[in-house]
Amino acid sequence: MPGKLCDDCRVARQAELENRQTALAEPRPVKVRWRRLTGEERDALLRAAEEMGSLIASLQRSRVTSAEIAAVLGRSQKWMARTHPRPDWGTPG
Repeated sequence: MPGKLCDDCRVARQAELENRQTALAEPRPVKVRWRRLTGEERDALLRAAEEMGSLIASLQRSRVTSAEIAAVLGRSQKWMARTHPRPDWGTPG
């Protein structure tokens, strides 16, 4: 009879369906792309002088948005893009 699976194929197909249903039932971890500044990081940004560039680069690498950093410093996002481009810009991702 055309379209009918053999016994071994049917068992394999059933196992495949059960595995797929189990995988769909399990919640997937949410990948957080960005994070907020902590109070300590905010204070460090406001106090930073000579080490400002390295602090900003470090915060950017640890997934803090440039927009949030700029807001704390009282600067624009355009200023951030010009003076402190993200260290990971231009890398495939």
